[in-house]
Amino acid sequence: PLSLLHINRVSVSNTWYVVEWQGGVGVTQFVDRADSLLLPWVCIYTNAPPPTPVTNLLLYPVTGGDSGFFRIRAQR
Repeated sequence: PLSLLHINRVSVSNTWYVVEWQGGVGVTQFVDRADSLLLPWVCIYTNAPPPTPVTNLLLYPVTGGDSGFFRIRAQR
């Protein structure tokens, strides 16, 4: 159960997006963001090579409004 890749929380706190996810310890994980689903995804964060923490937290500055999309990718 600890290796299931999923987002636990996405929220906006003052001027920060807060993204928390769980992804296991044996993979490199990438956080991508897009302002719109019609625009390309941009990688904004990559965690350290394995082993990695089971639960991860990213603070990302809010720019140009309070909307956007996040996704998590994993690579072994």
